[in-house]
Amino acid sequence: MPKVDEPSIKPVSQKLGGKPGLKVCSIGEPSKSKLGRQLIAAIGKAGRFSAFKDLEAFRRWRFESWDLVIAWVEDRQQLDSILSETRGRIAPHGAVWTVIPNTASFPKGTAPTIAQGDIFAAPPRAGLVDVKQAKIS
Repeated sequence: MPKVDEPSIKPVSQKLGGKPGLKVCSIGEPSKSKLGRQLIAAIGKAGRFSAFKDLEAFRRWRFESWDLVIAWVEDRQQLDSILSETRGRIAPHGAVWTVIPNTASFPKGTAPTIAQGDIFAAPPRAGLVDVKQAKIS
């Protein structure tokens, strides 16, 4: 077991609940970030995985339910739309991870218009519960 000041050596997917056999999908453009590519690669090995470039592509896919939906969002409207759409398509004990970009990595005036407070406020509006936060880098 690592000491308090030592980083964990567990993969990010395992820290966030990824397990073998999960039905996982990604909505958005994770390829824009190194972390996104690593996370999707790790989760994709866990079980069935599908990537959708946007919410429209997700809507067209007919699949019974997902254990995990990873949504890459840049504004509140996009977040609300994704949560409303995924609510009925996640397994009873499934989860939706929302990933927002690190605004410090954008040139001044071009950063996405979403903040952590938006992430916490949106799930109850969509009828989802149990909001948790994890910072990964």
